[in-house]
Amino acid sequence: MALLDEALSVFAHLGQLPALPACNAILDGLVKAHRFACVWELFDEMLRRGMVPSVVTYNTLINACRLQGDAAKAWEVWAQMLARRIDPNVVTYTTMICALCEEDCIGEAVRLFVAMKETGMQPNLYTYNALMSSHFKRDNIKHALVFYYDLLKCGLVPNDVIFTTLIDGLCLANRITEAKNIFLDMPRYEVAPTVPVYNSLICGAFRSGNSQEALAFFQEMTCKRLCPDEFTCSIVVRGLCDGEQVQVATRFLEVMQQSGIVLNAAAYNVLIDDYCKNGNLDEALVTCTRMSETGVEPNVVTYSSLIDGHTKKGKMEIAMAIYTEMVAKGVEPNVVTYTALIHGHAKNGDMNAAFWLQKEMEEKGISSNAITVSVLVDGLCRENRIQDAVRFIMECSRKKSEKNPSIPNSVTYMTLIYGLYMDGQYSEACRFFSYMRDSGMVPDRFTYTLVIRGLCMLGYVFNAMMLYADMIKIGVKPTRCTMVCPIIWS
Repeated sequence: MALLDEALSVFAHLGQLPALPACNAILDGLVKAHRFACVWELFDEMLRRGMVPSVVTYNTLINACRLQGDAAKAWEVWAQMLARRIDPNVVTYTTMICALCEEDCIGEAVRLFVAMKETGMQPNLYTYNALMSSHFKRDNIKHALVFYYDLLKCGLVPNDVIFTTLIDGLCLANRITEAKNIFLDMPRYEVAPTVPVYNSLICGAFRSGNSQEALAFFQEMTCKRLCPDEFTCSIVVRGLCDGEQVQVATRFLEVMQQSGIVLNAAAYNVLIDDYCKNGNLDEALVTCTRMSETGVEPNVVTYSSLIDGHTKKGKMEIAMAIYTEMVAKGVEPNVVTYTALIHGHAKNGDMNAAFWLQKEMEEKGISSNAITVSVLVDGLCRENRIQDAVRFIMECSRKKSEKNPSIPNSVTYMTLIYGLYMDGQYSEACRFFSYMRDSGMVPDRFTYTLVIRGLCMLGYVFNAMMLYADMIKIGVKPTRCTMVCPIIWS
């Protein structure tokens, strides 16, 4: 960083420009340091002094746009490059394709890829990997595989990055058999399996419900002297816990620790969270203690799980004690931590404490999310403070910002509608239901049922029938219940 600043200072005081390669090197260093404002200032200065950029310059600038997540600006740089009659090279095309893929502009990326090939230019492995990865993220497995087979057809030899993308994408799509076939194909291209490849296979096997195969992959990996990374142990523990093999997961962590494998908080957090969700709070606390004894400090995820587990059991004193310890150790609570505490107080009917915590949270610059708001609305409704709940939602709607456009969301409104219905305020329930639908939110069938019943009780049977038709139209399966409205369900 100091060398970059020194280079910029020298550049600013030079009477004439250094050679273009030197300017390009400084630009590249600034991009790597994510000092994007300096990148554009330096480039403008280069142009002002009459320097003619090269394709290397533009490659660097397009990469800056990619890292800034600005595909539109990348296209502007591309257009400026072509206007100067500078032809893009493989790096230019690949960087631009990566920028488009990362901004989910896959259609533009594919069109640029086709244009690249039409110029007679051969895409490289990075080009193909960007397109394959983007298609896998969109669950478009067929198109991802088309690019892989095109890669082979063009005579390129896949490397470990390509195989990792392929195997991970197929495993996430639950196509474990195809992933294993690709894995078995790796030796043919003289590519050794890597830890990320095994991580994907282990995760895929667990997702398909085959824990024995997942553990076999883990054993195979260690037999090849590949050391599990920070993700491996977390994947195994998560897979075992999801398969209700919590004791095996606990033993697995003990063996890993005894074997000298460096564990991080994530692996322990998975186990602690599972214990908390199953109400086994004593084991969760024991695991947290064991975690600290091995030199791994609990983090915000650890504390949030413990707090959530205790609040759900109504043990608010212990939950608040954990919160106090967390803050004392310098671990900053997040919205998940606060929401768990707010939920606990709201369930206990202590809305003053719940709103005090929300105020503290927002004073720290942590915005409430949709769950936080829904929990507070639910708490007010439980205390029969329906009008307070209505006012709170209206206030949240006024504060709606670009950062949190989904607050309040459908869950918030459905919670309020239930409270209004239980309070006998059927007309108000219908009003908020109409607002939900007008805003594009989709109520669940329980909410539809409540509102239909409310309309029937108000004597608006035709409106209830129209609402039933709307329910069918958007694909919400009705509950067959003659208590709602016999005319509709008969």
